[in-house]
Amino acid sequence: MEKLTQEELERLRKEVLHLNWRLLISSTDETPPDWIEALNKHFGVFAEPPHIIADDGVTELSDRPCLRCKEPLIGSLVDQLFGTGGFKWGLVHGEGYCANCGWPARAHHYVKTASGEQICVLHNLPLQYHPDGIELRKKT
Repeated sequence: MEKLTQEELERLRKEVLHLNWRLLISSTDETPPDWIEALNKHFGVFAEPPHIIADDGVTELSDRPCLRCKEPLIGSLVDQLFGTGGFKWGLVHGEGYCANCGWPARAHHYVKTASGEQICVLHNLPLQYHPDGIELRKKT
């Protein structure tokens, strides 16, 4: 894995958009404001995945490239066996990273309102963290 540089991190911060939850979840004019607030808060820390449009016009989530190394984030088993990308589970429940470059991601999402009402659960949907939430460690 190649180390992330401050220059690369700054470039990614400028290039990568924050995820808009409406790309994943539909809503109506009747969606309660506290739900919208919770969805914005939860999904706002993630990067918008690159869009891969299939021949039938449907966005394919399974072929999304990593925002840093561009290898498939959810590649085939063959890709993963040969070390060319794929999501790898970490030690914390629901968290992981790109197996190729190490960019962090979360695959299990539990969205709750400020009062604790659970409004959404998504499993096995790796979303990478936006570069705004990434900091390089300083040498001590």
